[in-house]
Amino acid sequence: MQYHSNAGSSCCFVTDYGKIYAMKQIMKKTFYTLSLVLIPLFLYSDVIRKLEIAADGAVKAAVFFDGKKEVAREIFNDNLDIIKKTGKIPDGIVKQYYESGQLYAEYNYKNNFLDGLTKTYYEDGKIMTEDIYKRDSLNGLSRQYYPSGALKAEENYKNNLRDSICSVFNEDGSIKTVKIYKDGKVQNDKNQMAEVIK
Repeated sequence: MQYHSNAGSSCCFVTDYGKIYAMKQIMKKTFYTLSLVLIPLFLYSDVIRKLEIAADGAVKAAVFFDGKKEVAREIFNDNLDIIKKTGKIPDGIVKQYYESGQLYAEYNYKNNFLDGLTKTYYEDGKIMTEDIYKRDSLNGLSRQYYPSGALKAEENYKNNLRDSICSVFNEDGSIKTVKIYKDGKVQNDKNQMAEVIK
């Protein structure tokens, strides 16, 4: 790099513009890479759901944290129905973990309600359940899996009640039971069962 000074002036200027350009490019790439890594950490931190357990082992509440800050709480009755909500659950995926640190569940929230696909996992990471919610109520196809990964049950729900065909399977994939529900009540008759099994 060469420096020149004008007579009678203390000002210096650089004549090797190629090196300056290369340095600027390296700085831009470094800044861009750091932005891709760091900005999502600040903008999209995980919202975590933790259960509050009473001394008798009963689940009393689900507490939601955005980072270390509590942002919402759901209070349950003895049947685990939500009886009160406080705060605002951020829209999007909320995660819950086992004590071991392994992922237990991914819940989708929208406008402070469970809304969309919810998944729970065994501690080894295999899928346990898949449920579809609409405003905190089961609505749609719900699936349960054996620890081996084999399908255990498929049930249809409408407004939190079993509705339509609900099937339970043995681990080898064979059908264990098939029932037809309407508004949560079994509707099976011999003609319906014959059609379902076909």
